[in-house]
Amino acid sequence: PDLRQRWSLAIPELGHTTVAADIDGDGRDELYVGTRLIDADGRQRWSRPELLDGTGETHPDSNPIADLDGGGPSLLFGPGARILDRDGRVRRDFAAAGFREVQSVRVLRTARGTCLAFTDLPETGGPLAWRGMPIRNVRSVTTIVDPSGAIVARIPGMHTPSVADFDGDGEDELIYLDEAGSALRVLRADGSLHAAIPVQPRVYISDLAVGPLRADARGDDLVLHEWSDDFATATVRILSDPDARGRLRPLGVFELARRTPY
Repeated sequence: PDLRQRWSLAIPELGHTTVAADIDGDGRDELYVGTRLIDADGRQRWSRPELLDGTGETHPDSNPIADLDGGGPSLLFGPGARILDRDGRVRRDFAAAGFREVQSVRVLRTARGTCLAFTDLPETGGPLAWRGMPIRNVRSVTTIVDPSGAIVARIPGMHTPSVADFDGDGEDELIYLDEAGSALRVLRADGSLHAAIPVQPRVYISDLAVGPLRADARGDDLVLHEWSDDFATATVRILSDPDARGRLRPLGVFELARRTPY
């Protein structure tokens, strides 16, 4: 890609997550942002900000998309533990399950609401699966737990973890920012440190994404969503996969609309 900006759109309840998927099956991805579905040309398909009413939140923290039933259309997870179809209509509502349960993201349910697993970890953030093990933020310490919920490792100071094939060897690594936001750390599956890559420190980095942005890349590229020191400007910074010396080349920097993060 040439990394040129195609369009911009102001979204009041932006939140922390943008998810891309071909919701309508037309061969082009749509973007699920905040409580809105945006097509590939920047046109809003629908908006459901009223779903935030009664949740105590001004934005959603996570917007998963999944084919929950298998072989069917993708469904979207909306505020208040609701399942939405591609037209933004509420198909299932699990709000009665309790705010603490949903906020903790520690309950695994089927698409119809049957509880499959329950792990009682206090202050649990959104889990991230790595080699079949979920990675969870528990207070200020990030833990790696096995499917039964037993803690197998603790990594203090881990921020915005992501999983991807960082170096192109066919094996996924765990990639995260250290507590100071001054270095990206890459862990192999055996827990050894593969690389520590300095980055320019930021007061708050709200997201780290890893993925193949370029077809000719040896490994995955990195995308940092970061805020300026005064929280006035959000910036998206794209870095290339590392060279033989572990250095990252900048591919693009995009300044977003000036706004407050919350």
